[in-house]
Amino acid sequence: MAAANPKYILRNWMLAEAYEAAERGDPVAQWVTGRLLSEGRGVARDAAAGLAWIERAARAGHEPARLALARAYYRGEGVTRDLVLAQQFAELQDAPALVDAAHSEAAELRQNAAQMLRRADELEGETRR
Repeated sequence: MAAANPKYILRNWMLAEAYEAAERGDPVAQWVTGRLLSEGRGVARDAAAGLAWIERAARAGHEPARLALARAYYRGEGVTRDLVLAQQFAELQDAPALVDAAHSEAAELRQNAAQMLRRADELEGETRR
């Protein structure tokens, strides 16, 4: 029996952790879960379920989720086009702070992902020995 691929195991663990946190009501985890499902990253693509998670995050005040949902309603992507809902989700109180927060969050996510992938590579190397 071949050893399991550590990257696959780590990726599944990360997805499970994000989903569990989303279920507990964490808006960031809801956003991440929604994006993963919408884009089919590490899971089967399910745009409707992804959008539902993104909407939960948006309604909890997660700004990037609000923008994504506004864009979806404006473009009619995965939902019936609704300009009223698009405007409601797009209304932001502090757009410059949103941009700064999004950049900080993206940098942190990239750093965490890089660390996890390095660890997965280490684990994979250990299983080959």
